[in-house]
Amino acid sequence: MSIYKSETGDWIYFDGLAKHAGLTESEAWIMSREQDFITAARAANRKLWDAYHELRAMQDEWAALDYGNNLDDGEGPNAGILAADVGAVVFATADEIKLRIFDTGHATNLAKLL
Repeated sequence: MSIYKSETGDWIYFDGLAKHAGLTESEAWIMSREQDFITAARAANRKLWDAYHELRAMQDEWAALDYGNNLDDGEGPNAGILAADVGAVVFATADEIKLRIFDTGHATNLAKLL
């Protein structure tokens, strides 16, 4: 995507597919910012989608490796993080995200921007 001024003094916004010519400088910059905004919203959406699905997958690992009984409390950079705190995020928080967001129709909203 690019913005440039033509030889005639008109501003042109090129979105990668089509040129939008005859714009004022302000219009060209607004069109560019709108596309940047959409791109940023899609990136944030992807992070939310991926993080939720990572937590749901971790539930399977937790169960398979019996982390409820075997996971040690954090050390080094994880010092002060209790196994119970990790379990609360992996299960209770992830389940609430599913219940409050994914099961109420917002999954469709998120999927549309992937």
